[in-house]
Amino acid sequence: MNVKKQNLNSWFKSGTPWVWMTAGGVAIAVIMTLGLLAVIATRGLAHFWPADVIESTYQVPVKARACWPANWCSPKRCPVPA
Repeated sequence: MNVKKQNLNSWFKSGTPWVWMTAGGVAIAVIMTLGLLAVIATRGLAHFWPADVIESTYQVPVKARACWPANWCSPKRCPVPA
């Protein structure tokens, strides 16, 4: 038992575990950075990617034309299309 404890203590004192923990932390940071860049690229490229264009026309319903009060505009200034 004493030999195992001594080996473990000498292993920690050698600094090897801290090197591995530092390397693990750096690896996690690199993976997180690449993941963040991938998310930004995915969302950003979708913004600039060309999308389908929809062309439409709008016609004012007949009921909406009838709702305008007569004193708002005279027929000479803004005629109502038929």
